[in-house]
Order: sequence, then structure tokens, then C-alpha cells
Amino acid sequence: MRAIVPLPAGPAQRAAAGPLPATAAPRQPPCGPAVAPPRRWPSSLRTLAIGASSGSSSSSSVDQEPRPREAGRPVVVPLPSTRGGGGRVLRDMADLPELAAALEAGAEGWLAVANPSSLCAGFSTACKLGMAPGQPPRDDDPQRAQLLHHTLDRLAAVYLPLVPRLYDAKWCIIPLWACAKAGYWGGGLPGALLQRLGRDGGALMRQANSQDHANVWWSLSVAPKWAFAAGQTAEVLEASADSLQLMGAESIGSQTCSNVLLACARLRHSPGPALLHHLTARLAAQPGANCQELANSLYALGELRRDCGHTPQPLDLQRLAAGVLRRLDGGLGGAGEVGPRGSAGRFMPQELSNMLLGCAKLGYTDPDLLLLPLAAAAGQAAGRMKEQELANSLYALAVLGCNDPAYAPAVLQLAAECKRRNFTGFAAQGVANSAWALGKLGHSSDQGWFAAAVAAAMRPGVLEEFNAQELSNLWYGLALARHRPEPAFLECTIEASEVLRTQAGGQECANLLWSLATLGVPYDPWLVDVLLGRLVELLPQRGAVIAQDLTNSLWALAVMGPGALSDHQRPVEVLLREVVRRWNSSDAGDAGRGGRAGPFTSAAARQLWQVQEELVHADGCSELAGILAGGDGVGSRGSLLGEMQRAADEEGMEAERITSQLQRQVVSALIRLQRRQPTNQRQSAGASRVVSVATELMVEGMVGRVDAVVGLAGGRRVAVEVDGPWHFMANEPHARTKNGRTQLRDRLLERLFGAGNVAGVPYWEWKVLQDDPEREEGYLLRRLGLEAGGR
Repeated sequence: MRAIVPLPAGPAQRAAAGPLPATAAPRQPPCGPAVAPPRRWPSSLRTLAIGASSGSSSSSSVDQEPRPREAGRPVVVPLPSTRGGGGRVLRDMADLPELAAALEAGAEGWLAVANPSSLCAGFSTACKLGMAPGQPPRDDDPQRAQLLHHTLDRLAAVYLPLVPRLYDAKWCIIPLWACAKAGYWGGGLPGALLQRLGRDGGALMRQANSQDHANVWWSLSVAPKWAFAAGQTAEVLEASADSLQLMGAESIGSQTCSNVLLACARLRHSPGPALLHHLTARLAAQPGANCQELANSLYALGELRRDCGHTPQPLDLQRLAAGVLRRLDGGLGGAGEVGPRGSAGRFMPQELSNMLLGCAKLGYTDPDLLLLPLAAAAGQAAGRMKEQELANSLYALAVLGCNDPAYAPAVLQLAAECKRRNFTGFAAQGVANSAWALGKLGHSSDQGWFAAAVAAAMRPGVLEEFNAQELSNLWYGLALARHRPEPAFLECTIEASEVLRTQAGGQECANLLWSLATLGVPYDPWLVDVLLGRLVELLPQRGAVIAQDLTNSLWALAVMGPGALSDHQRPVEVLLREVVRRWNSSDAGDAGRGGRAGPFTSAAARQLWQVQEELVHADGCSELAGILAGGDGVGSRGSLLGEMQRAADEEGMEAERITSQLQRQVVSALIRLQRRQPTNQRQSAGASRVVSVATELMVEGMVGRVDAVVGLAGGRRVAVEVDGPWHFMANEPHARTKNGRTQLRDRLLERLFGAGNVAGVPYWEWKVLQDDPEREEGYLLRRLGLEAGGR
């Protein structure tokens, strides 16, 4: 999207297209996920948490934005040094309480000496100590956090008066790093340090080495926006960017390149393409870059592409990909193993997931150079992945369109792990994105995946965590997989209608309506009214409801049946008039995605044609049926009704004549019936004879072709539709329930051919005939309403 959206559907832009269910499968995800899906991807996390340094085993708490939570927790390793004498006693402290006690005991002495080097050692050491000797620091320990802030209070009180006179960049950067590491933003010290670094055009900052620059960027990337209101942040970043750009390969290491790129991504700040290209090129040229640096950089470049529009140089990206591939080839079977950094040289499971996300945001789809081996490594690491990493990996593969059979093993491994855990521990968006991704990737053979996702969403308190995009994406994934959920899930969705009424965007409303209609769930006027009301409310907001949202929503109502159109005449009228307004007001040169003039694609025009057919036959909708006739268009484009008619006709003329083996078998049996003459007087007198069989026939008023039209003696005609598995739900107990599109087709055919003159041939009924010609012919005679012998 959100997405994802999905995606679902990132929040800034809709996916290439949403579902267009008129005559073909939905084109693209919702969002996102937003995923798709998904303007938004179904699904995506923006978390960019920073882990601990090498001397610190804990990781900072995850900070997330509501949409699209996409990333895991890329780890950054800023390591401020205490260059230049002093502070040895402080560096030798065994734990934080000992350091705090020493500072308290010698407070007056510290004030008298005021040595920047020693004080910097105190700042740095405080952040690296735990609460007991030999114990690593735990950022989630409230007692330690309180003592650490108290310790920094004491140090800041002594250091703050010294800041204006500091003449070495490191004496500003080490305390700044410590403040960021501890989440210590009070007392004015961080702002004062930035003011000193930015003074005189950033002169002090221009003295810094590459590690200092990386630490400044990292510190700013984790700071709250208000923390540096009094500082000279812009001047500091500008001076740093200028300095980094002048550094050659001998001065700037892979860790600096990676950390600065990641900080830029976190800040959603592009210091200019020149610096980003420079950092990427320097990193790509260093064969010694480790797994963490490669993974963080690839992820960061994806974020920068999405948020800042930055596109890496193709050659640099290829070199980065080659570096990742070398690491994977060095031990693909061990990818994802958790071990000491730098010892095994393996990618962590989180890093594999984040690299897939980076590729998704970069649109990097080269299977041989990176994507296929990376997907395989992620699949092998599935059992060691956290819940968010599993969901993110599936989401990324769906966004990248990894439908090729070569990716199936990885997708199945990830999906199997989700099912094994019953989605326990997954956040709401993780459940929604996973279902969306599996539906988008076409992996619906194991309906247990989707049943587990629905069950997870219905656990006590879980559905309350879903926002509108996530709820829409989950339904959309179920619709793609043809999985009709249990009635209780629809009831839960109805109970969440307030969230939909207040939060849903145009795409979420349209996708949810489309999903409900496609799955053929019981029609609920209240839920439909909520979604239509929200669409009408959003119409005045520019870009909130695109043309595809309008046509998908109206088509969904048509699928639900004439009663749905009759029950919601007021919002339907508003949507129809908006369709006409957009048709009439669009420029003649405004081409839709289908290559036609006007704001609507050919698929959308076919949807509107089916809507018009339903309106004509819906009770009390005669005035609504006349609205689309008001689309006169401008210039040479002509009327909207004319465009709808042309689109419907062209679908039949342009559709490829591809028939399934099942359809060919049925047609062959019909032709045998046509050729066979009555064999006795009873059959001749009591049964109509098959006189003609026309296949793949275009019928006026229908979108697409009819599988076969059988002419009977006396002039009666019967439409025969051969319905394979894709016309039905895929899960029990609904596996013999037709989907919404097929039900709409049957209604249209019955109006054209008359009641009792539409014969469906479900795949399971034909299968039991076991290729017996006599049984096949007898079965078809009964389906045609003719007399026949026994089976």
C-alpha cells in the first residue's frame, strides 16, 4: 500500500493501479501494502530503529509511524572515541552506578578542572556501562535510564559553560552522540553543541573526520524534531555534506558511508544527489564492506528513493548488489545465522528482510544478480525471523512481482512459517500485509494460511488495532485468494465501521467494496452505506478518490445485485454524476492508463457498462440509469455511453481465444449431441434436438464471449458456461459457491437468454463423468433441459 499499501499499500502514492475487476483479474494491489498492494502499498512499516554499538548489546525501542511500517531495525554502530588524553579513570569504571558515584563525589573537582577531554570520556563511558560489572547496558531498563539521565545532568552542568569555547569538533560530537544514545534532550546541551558546530558556516564541523561526521548524522537521525530548535542544524548538515563529498576512498570508510546513508533515510533528508552518489560509490568500491553495512545501505537507498526521489547510479547499485551476492554465495545455506558480528560474515535474518524491502522500494528486480538468491536466503532464514521480518519479506516479494516459479520455494517457506506460528505475535499490519502478499503472489493452494490470518485478526483485542487500510488490505488478500471468511469476521468488520467511516481513504473504500462483492459475502446495507458515505465525503478532496475508485465501487454494487443499487440511490447518484463530470471535463488529450482518451481505462469503461446494465433492471433506478447518458464528452472523444459500448465490444473482439481442456471437452460433447439424430420415436417426439453449437460467441449486451450457445429445435437458445475452479471460492465450505463476478455474468446472461436458458457446467460435476462419452452427453442433455437416459 499502505500501501500496501499495501501499501498495505506507502502513504505518499498509490500503487500503479488498484483492482479492475470488470472483465479480468484485479490489476494491482490496494495500496499499498499497500502492498498493493498497494497510491499506498498494503502494507509497509517505516520503522528505522537504531541498534546498539559494538560495546552495547541492547537495542533501542522501536519507534513506528502508523503507515507504512515497513522496515525492521537496521543496526548502526556509531563509536565515538575519546581521542586526546584525560578521562582514563572514568573509562575504567566497572558499571554505571560506580561512575555516577564518582561524579557525585568529585563534583566540585570536576567544576574546577573542566577538562573537555576527561568530560568527553565521562559522556562516552556512561552510555556504554550497565548496572553491574560485566553487565551490558539495557536501554529498556527504566532504573538505568533514570540513573543515566541523572549522570548526564551532572556532566552537562559542568560542560555547558565550556561549549562556546570548544575548538575541536570531537569535543562537541562525543557529548552529542551520548545525548542521542541516552535519549537525553533536556538542559540545552544538545542545542548548544549544534550551535557551536554550526557557527561560522560550520568551520568546526569541517575539521571533523569521517567517523565524527557519521556520528553527527546518526545523532540527528534519532533526535526529536523539537530538540534542536535553537541549534544550527541546517548549517551543521551542510558543512558535513561538503566535507564528506571532498573525502576520498582513503578517508571515508564503508561504515561511515552506510551510517550516513541510513541517517539520511531516517531523516527523509537528501543533502543532494552528489553526496548520496559519492557515498554509494565509495561503499560499492570497498570489497571489505561487511554484511551489516551492505544491508543497511541497500535498505537506506530504497527509503531515499521513496521519500526523496533519489535514484542511485545503476553501476553503483550493481556493485552493491554484487557485494551482497558474494556474501550470499559464500554461504547461502548459512544465511541468516545469528552470530558475533564479523565472525561468520553472515547476514542476519533482519538484514535479509530489510534488503528485500530496499529492493522493493528501488524497483530492483534483476533475478540473477541479486533478487532470486536474496529471496532464497530469506526463505531459508524464515524460521529465525521475527514476525515483522516475515511479513516484510512477503510484502517485498509481492511488490516486486515475484510470481515466477523460481521464487515459489522461498515464498512457501515464509508462508509456512507464518502458518506454523498461527500469526501469533504479528502486529495488525503484519497480518494484513502477509495475507495481501500471499494473495498477490497467487499462492492460494493452502487455504489454511488465510484461515490462520483471519483467526489471528479475530483474537480478542487484535481487530481493534487494525486501521482502515489494514482492514481493507486483509479483505483484499482474502478476495485474491478466493477465501471467504467465516461470518464472524464480517460481523467484526461491521463493528469496526467507525474506523472505516473516519479513517478510510478512497482506495480503501473501493477495495473493501470490491472484496466484499468478489467474495459474495452476505450483503450488509449498513457496512456498504458507511463505505459509500465515506467516498462521497472524500470526493471534494483533490486526488482522494481517483477514477478507478469510482468505477470499482460502482461495479462492486452491481455485483452485489440490483438491491444494493436500489438501497443506496443517493450515494450512487453522487458517484455516477462524478463519473460524468470527470468524463466531460477531461481534456481530449488526457489519456487513461488503457491508452484511450479520457480519464477512464477500457477496463473501467467495461465496468461502467455492466453497472449500466444493472441500473436498467434495478427497481426505482430508472433516473440513475439516465445519468451516464449525460456524458457527452468534448472534442472527438464522443459520449461516455458510446465509449462504454465500444469497450464492451472490444473485449469480445480482442480477447484471446484461449480455451481450457475442460471447455474443449464440454464443447466436443455438445457437438456430438448436435450430430446425433433421435434414435427412436419417443426421443424424437418428446425431446428438442440440438441443431447448432456456437463457441466463444460474442453476444450483444455481454462483456466478453459466451463459452457456447446451443441452438435447439424450435428456436430456443441456451448459453452454456464452463466454470473451472477460478469461478468458485477456494475454501470449504464455500468451494462450490460462485464468486461475485460469475454471479453477475449469470444474471446478465439470464436477462439476455431468458430464465432457464443458462446452463453452467461446474468442473467437479464434469470430473465425475470420467471421460465416458455416454455419461457426458446424458449430463449435458439434462443441463440443457432435454430428456436423457441414465447417467
